Amino acid sequence: MDIIRQQTTTIGYKRIQTTAYRVMNRLQCNFGSSSFPLAKTKNKISNQNTRNHEHAKKQSTIDRSPR
Repeated sequence: MDIIRQQTTTIGYKRIQTTAYRVMNRLQCNFGSSSFPLAKTKNKISNQNTRNHEHAKKQSTIDRSPR
């Protein structure tokens, strides 16, 4: 199992560990999302985490800007 990227995202009080496996991606390419739904689910979760993280970053920059 080859780990490409591992990040910990903090949203509010929740800490979410996101790990992208190269094996997952390969499986998804080989079988497609229909016959291997786990890869699709994992990606969906990953994307959600990334989106939340982006949102959190945006919020923090707004809060930090001088009035």
